[in-house]
Amino acid sequence: MLNASGGVIDDLIVYYFTEDFFRLVVNSATREKDLSWITQHAEPFGIEITVRDDLSMIAVQGPNAQAKAATLFNDAQRQAVEGDETVLWRAGGRSVYCHHWFIPVKRAMKLRCPMKKRPISGVRWWKRVLAMWLGARVTRCVWKRA
Repeated sequence: MLNASGGVIDDLIVYYFTEDFFRLVVNSATREKDLSWITQHAEPFGIEITVRDDLSMIAVQGPNAQAKAATLFNDAQRQAVEGDETVLWRAGGRSVYCHHWFIPVKRAMKLRCPMKKRPISGVRWWKRVLAMWLGARVTRCVWKRA
């Protein structure tokens, strides 16, 4: 997110769905400031901003992200979180990829965060975790595997 001079205000992720629908994921530590700036600049263009506190984001990042993401959930856990509002994105480049899941908070709460030493479906790679992010209102786990 850049100011009028091209200076950085904050980092964010932008997901394109259609010509008139995007999803933005902002830094949870500066969420209120970012939302205020976005809203202020969207209003003159008649752009509607909807805050989605009902969604949770889980991300697996790194060169082994695809393999780790494939083993993340067992069949029962996948069924517990799948639904109309479940979205999976794959992003990245230069052989470093990231898989993002957006799932309803009520479904995300059925999963266990590997950072708490409670591996999901036997996944033991939490010991190699490099980073974790706890969201402002809902605990969200983001882990990075080198």
